Amino acid sequence: MFVLTDAGKFFVKNARNIIKTMRETRHQCQQIENGWHGQFSIAIDRVVKPDRMLQLILDFYRHFSDIELFIQQEVYNGVWGGISRWSSGYCNWCNPCVTDWR
Repeated sequence: MFVLTDAGKFFVKNARNIIKTMRETRHQCQQIENGWHGQFSIAIDRVVKPDRMLQLILDFYRHFSDIELFIQQEVYNGVWGGISRWSSGYCNWCNPCVTDWR
């Protein structure tokens, strides 16, 4: 095990901030390049069939072509985690007894 000096702690803290800023800047440049004016995140339960997800994506971009869509697949009942982490603006899940989405 090793111990960081005060200078080492300062470096690690600031390096993380620099990397985070670089990622955010890269993402903002991608948004500008693609003409996006916002973003929307959804979480979808893995029991939803891929063809249903594809239709959702196509429908979304047909109506909102200037919004970047983030999709996070979650394990069974995992969409509740997306809600609790506030990582998703919308969550879609289904109970195994619901056959329309499977």
